[in-house]
Amino acid sequence: MTEVRRIDLLAAVAARDGVARASSLSRAGHSRHRIAQAIEAGDLVRVRRDWVAAPDADAELIAAARAGVVLSCITWARRAGL
Repeated sequence: MTEVRRIDLLAAVAARDGVARASSLSRAGHSRHRIAQAIEAGDLVRVRRDWVAAPDADAELIAAARAGVVLSCITWARRAGL
């Protein structure tokens, strides 16, 4: 994987708060092969089927993805300090 593609992929995950569906990344132009390479290199971790995360992603977001749930507006408001 070229460095530019690697950076683009990691930026796409970062733009999704560090946790992303692999299918969303694929629709954004990142191949499954490129995602697998990033996992193998340790740039991303597989959270569960179709979910990946940056190694330093927020633990609450990783836990939600692992459980197969999404955070509600109440949780997002709490996280934003409202």
